[in-house]
Amino acid sequence: MKINGYKFGHPVFGDPDYYDFKPVCNIDSKIENDYFIITSDLINFGVNEKIIEMIKQKEAKVIAEVFCTYTMFRKVFEQDFLYNISIPLENLKNKVEVVFLIVANIDLPNYKNQAIKKDLRDLEFYIEKGEILAYLGEYNFELGLNGTSLDSI
Repeated sequence: MKINGYKFGHPVFGDPDYYDFKPVCNIDSKIENDYFIITSDLINFGVNEKIIEMIKQKEAKVIAEVFCTYTMFRKVFEQDFLYNISIPLENLKNKVEVVFLIVANIDLPNYKNQAIKKDLRDLEFYIEKGEILAYLGEYNFELGLNGTSLDSI
């Protein structure tokens, strides 16, 4: 899933069209006990208190969309506040792509966020359940696993 260059009809935290700052998400990965593990120790939302409150109130949720083009593995992981994802290595090969997002958990008919650019703060937006509220980043992980397909010969 590629987000860069996509235009949203509502504020998405991480999109420079709406915000003057971006969230910071520290992501780590490792292979352990036949699992690929993705974790985060911090998601810094800066002064965007609205997103934090929405997650606490279950109006928004933290997700990661994981995709492996070599095995066609695809799964969305819902997380509490930080990321802690374990995927059996038998489902993966070579490269794993992950998009970290916060999405609306309910319809938000009058969405406003005081953290957006000053000239947009008085606007209200209709956001449907499942729409993206924050883009935390897109990562590609090279697993370095040897397989028996044609590309390993």
